[in-house]
Amino acid sequence: MGVADRFYTPGMDTTNDGIEVDYVEHVLPIAGVDVHVYEWTAGRTPKGVVHIAHGAGDHARRYQRLANALVERGYAVVAADQLGHGRTGVGFLGLSNVGPGGMPATRALLRETILWTRARYRGIPLIGLGHSWGSILSQQLFARDATIFDGLVLTGSTLVLPGFINTGDFNAQWAGDGHGMSWISRDVAEVQAMIDDLYGFDIADSSVWTPLGAVQLLTPPPMPRFGRAARVPVLVQSGAEDVIGYGARGPRALAWAYRHVTRMRDVTLHIYPEARHEVFNELNRDEVTGHLLDWLAWHFEMPER
Repeated sequence: MGVADRFYTPGMDTTNDGIEVDYVEHVLPIAGVDVHVYEWTAGRTPKGVVHIAHGAGDHARRYQRLANALVERGYAVVAADQLGHGRTGVGFLGLSNVGPGGMPATRALLRETILWTRARYRGIPLIGLGHSWGSILSQQLFARDATIFDGLVLTGSTLVLPGFINTGDFNAQWAGDGHGMSWISRDVAEVQAMIDDLYGFDIADSSVWTPLGAVQLLTPPPMPRFGRAARVPVLVQSGAEDVIGYGARGPRALAWAYRHVTRMRDVTLHIYPEARHEVFNELNRDEVTGHLLDWLAWHFEMPER
């Protein structure tokens, strides 16, 4: 189904969209856009706050299952619908349309939601979790400001340089599946949920992945870092069959670049055999979530006596 066939058109009322409300919603006016931000709270002082940046054709509330797992372990979670996505997109220029500002404007808006989260949870470690397109924007923000995150998790990600990022037909090896979404997961129920999601769209039909947008997403690794900037822990989690980075090639190159070019001291890489793009919606999602929780515990939790 193309973008023009989506149920939600620009300006449409999405108040009763059928998604379970287990979050607090905030609407932040940023640069003339009403940005919808969702917050899952731990009910006590959190061990950390995880800021989720979703992918293209995606939206923040698709991460509710992950958010609930993090809250159960004592973390707060904040996620925003980015430009052209979710309720933010419907209320602005419509789904798939990030506007004339393109990727720079999208990145600036994401930065503002992160700074809002930092101010709201002052003194609490802030961990950025970026998936796919959101992981690339997170890489760019981290390259410009090493202090924006206290930890960084990148899923469905890759080194964003020619030869490591796929800008072609993501579903080519599953051609004939009837819907073009098999590349996201082996779990057919999760694929169907994405197909049925009224906020979802095919990024090939959008302004997100235009030639100009692709150029704006190119992200050379940061130059060598020292001191605190080199100690920010980084976790990369990717499926071995994720087409975004040509399987394991892209995420392995990303981890290598952080270790050997940027000289980050703490980089962890998990490649999951047979898994595809959305590792938190994969058949082995419990394993993936478990690795994330273990990594968070090691870096941001005090040991029990």
